[in-house]
Amino acid sequence: MKETIDLTKYRRDFPAFFEKVTGYSPILEQERLLRDLEDLSKRNILICSGRGMGKSFVDAVVALIYIYVLAKTENLGRGAKVYIISGSQSQSDQLFNHCRDLIERNSFLRDELRRKGKTRETTVDSIELKDGSGIYSLPPTSTKIRSVHGDLLIVDEACEDKADKVMSMSQAIPITSKIPRWIYSSTPHGRDNLQFKRWIIDLKKNRMSYYHWNINDIWIDQELRDQMIEKYGGKDTKEARIELFADTSVDEKDFCVFEVKDIDRAKRSTPALPEGGDIIAGIDFSKVQDQSKNAMVVIERVGTKDKVVWCKRWNDATLMPDLFSEIGKVVQQMKVSKINYDYYPVGMDDYLQKVVPTYVKLCPIFMKGKKGMMIGTLARKFKDSRIELYSSPNMWELIIDLNKYYTTMRLGDDLVDALALASYEEPKFDIEIPRKDDFKTIMDACREANKELSGEQKINKIYVSGGFHSGPSP
Repeated sequence: MKETIDLTKYRRDFPAFFEKVTGYSPILEQERLLRDLEDLSKRNILICSGRGMGKSFVDAVVALIYIYVLAKTENLGRGAKVYIISGSQSQSDQLFNHCRDLIERNSFLRDELRRKGKTRETTVDSIELKDGSGIYSLPPTSTKIRSVHGDLLIVDEACEDKADKVMSMSQAIPITSKIPRWIYSSTPHGRDNLQFKRWIIDLKKNRMSYYHWNINDIWIDQELRDQMIEKYGGKDTKEARIELFADTSVDEKDFCVFEVKDIDRAKRSTPALPEGGDIIAGIDFSKVQDQSKNAMVVIERVGTKDKVVWCKRWNDATLMPDLFSEIGKVVQQMKVSKINYDYYPVGMDDYLQKVVPTYVKLCPIFMKGKKGMMIGTLARKFKDSRIELYSSPNMWELIIDLNKYYTTMRLGDDLVDALALASYEEPKFDIEIPRKDDFKTIMDACREANKELSGEQKINKIYVSGGFHSGPSP
């Protein structure tokens, strides 16, 4: 007797469908993933866990949900198409075989297979149902890719060696559907992996939902865990432990500081026209030979808006006389009135004084102690549309650096630091102290001033008699 399936129930309960077709209850993180997938607005999915942790297994169930549940409940007017792509045909086949095995184990799915005569129609790289739904395994070199149209794309082991190739090929697959979705799954290969970093950027833009689990979430028994390590680790069990026990949770420190949408909104395709504002330069001098470079950014401040009108990065081979000679020319040509520069390395003001006009205000800034605040302020300016990036030489270098600027970035951030210096505004406040020799009066005046100030502007140290006051903070 043919089994009756309540599609309405499974449309509302993907974890129940998982349990129906596999015979297992999903682990907590898999259940969270499946629950979230019930919401069709969540289209970009990233799954990261160790080998043998059930990534491909849950991907296979999602593929079946598409061709069996969603194809019948979402009024597509046709069957649902699922495409699987990976760095190699064998890897694609592994996930594809999970799909085929689950179909063979469930009679209600077997009954849906398209028949050719008395034979159910499946091939080594395709599964097709009666209503036109199908699952297709594609190698990344497939000539079919540009001609297919799908509803779900699964990119399996997307962080492997061929990640860039896989991603470029997968992006050629048009997902033109009422229920489009992209699922990327991979074994963790370290936070330095380029593709993983790109995903983190997408996470920051709230475009991708992230799911992760490791061996501790699945097997508690030590013997079973050791067997998994031996099975998937081969000779290098240390590497296996890294993969199987990897903490793939996303930390805020991995996030890109500047939103791509904010940077795009700030870009201007034409050269800047002068508006009579203050011209301010920011200079980040090289500190570590062969690892960082000298960079300069010039802005025009018009009201509360900073217009980036010029920028340049010099390489480490540039001789100091040539560097400062060019800085002097830029300052004079652009009529710079103020230069903010990093206090370290010390002695830069001596060089600057020799090449810039006397009317230029030189402002050394102890950036090491203020960098977090300065970069945060710059990010807020981008978000509030108070930064404009005008077309000029080397502007694309700055834009690229803004896009790749991570919270933990230390090297290669010179142009962004120079922009933060140029855009920096010192807190401005006046305190009237009637009796300079009365320290209590000074403290009271500072407390009154702090009522009007916030965050970094608040006074927390008072410098007297050659040292910081060690008593209570204002």
